[in-house]
Amino acid sequence: MLTQMGPEPEAIPADFKFKAPAITFNSKLTFYLGEHTFQLMNLPGHSPYQSPVFVPEEGVLFTSDNVVSGTPPFMHQALPYDWVDSLKQMQKLGAKKLVPGHGTVCGPEYLGEMIDTIQGAIDAVKATLKKGIPLEEAKKEITLFPRFPKNERTIMMQNMGLTRLYEVLGKGK
Repeated sequence: MLTQMGPEPEAIPADFKFKAPAITFNSKLTFYLGEHTFQLMNLPGHSPYQSPVFVPEEGVLFTSDNVVSGTPPFMHQALPYDWVDSLKQMQKLGAKKLVPGHGTVCGPEYLGEMIDTIQGAIDAVKATLKKGIPLEEAKKEITLFPRFPKNERTIMMQNMGLTRLYEVLGKGK
């Protein structure tokens, strides 16, 4: 991943190693810095390891990739039911501003839109599975993200999302 996203491979030292974290947590971790509280939470959804951070003094929630604004969500590692549950837990925090994993800062009402988007994708795939529609046919027939313009990028994201949802929901999870 580092060679794909980072500098040219020859710029990475041969003895390079990732440093293991000194602090880890399972479900929640709170720390204090000056006058601020930072509440970290393990809220799976977009992937199994999403860690939103809430700063209650500012009313700001850094949502991780569980919230994306202005773009369809990437669902290639999604845990769809957990995602909806995690978004509902975020709603309970009372944040005034959301800093999404991708996109522009938005208000707490956007959590409802994200829930609708993820639940809509779940419902669409469950309906196609119930009808016995194979994945390749579903890719041609249904739209997971109808509120976004259909272009090359959204088609790619939809196909990835459909593939993952067929994998997860097709197993009854």
